[in-house]
Amino acid sequence: MSLRQKLDELQWKQLQHDKLYHSDIWILSVQDRLKYCGPHCQDH
Repeated sequence: MSLRQKLDELQWKQLQHDKLYHSDIWILSVQDRLKYCGPHCQDH
């Protein structure tokens, strides 16, 4: 499996996770998702 294929697979899995566990964020516009994730993701 190429690096590109691995990256595509990881991104797909992340998308499925986000849809399932973060549906409240998924429905936001991209701009609002980034506003939400900015401070939230700094903790990780």
